[in-house]
Amino acid sequence: MSTIVRLNMVRISYPHLFTPHAATPGDPAKFGASFLVPKTHEAAALLVQAFAKEKANKFGATAGEVKNTLYDGDSHPQYSTVAENRGHYILSTSSQIDRPPPVYDAAGVKLAIVSAGVIYAGCFVNAEVGIYANDRGVFSGLNGVQFAGDGTPLGNVRTFDDMFGAPTGAPPPIATGVAPVQPIPGVAPQPVPAAVPPTPPVVGVPPTAPPVAAQPAGVPPVGVPSFLG
Repeated sequence: MSTIVRLNMVRISYPHLFTPHAATPGDPAKFGASFLVPKTHEAAALLVQAFAKEKANKFGATAGEVKNTLYDGDSHPQYSTVAENRGHYILSTSSQIDRPPPVYDAAGVKLAIVSAGVIYAGCFVNAEVGIYANDRGVFSGLNGVQFAGDGTPLGNVRTFDDMFGAPTGAPPPIATGVAPVQPIPGVAPQPVPAAVPPTPPVVGVPPTAPPVAAQPAGVPPVGVPSFLG
């Protein structure tokens, strides 16, 4: 048996909902995710109580510390170093490879693997988890996840502006196929002369034909066959 806890509007981290993942090389691959639950969230107290209840049922009311997957984001050596974790409980959950958790969009439509991008680390989700104990400790099973809203992505995520936005004061981009002019050491750059617009023709006056160069004696004009010279 397990204690069921519903999590509403919590942020998800490390989602492996469509493809099983092994946290440590050599470990069995599982589906799973972690959830950032604010300590002021109504589900925070329910999680603490569920872990305590399952621990007492399995190991006795006076048992000391046992392994569990509910971590304090303010004091745990690993999680407290991340700013987003502070003020939260971090709940790590998993599901066996033969029991992939159902995943739904905001409208309740079940998602397939092709829609995996709908849920990402940092978005808000609803989730149902089951808290249970075995001989190794107290753990959390992942029963299902529903997308609930967008949130700030977690982790080192680079935006378009981060990667491709021009910095302040940067020169305008160079046209494709045009090589930039390289400065010559010790020579000041010269201004580019302005283009002189062509003189418009005068109405009623035919354009002047370019002068024809004089031909040497005995040489027929250009364009005249030699046998006619």
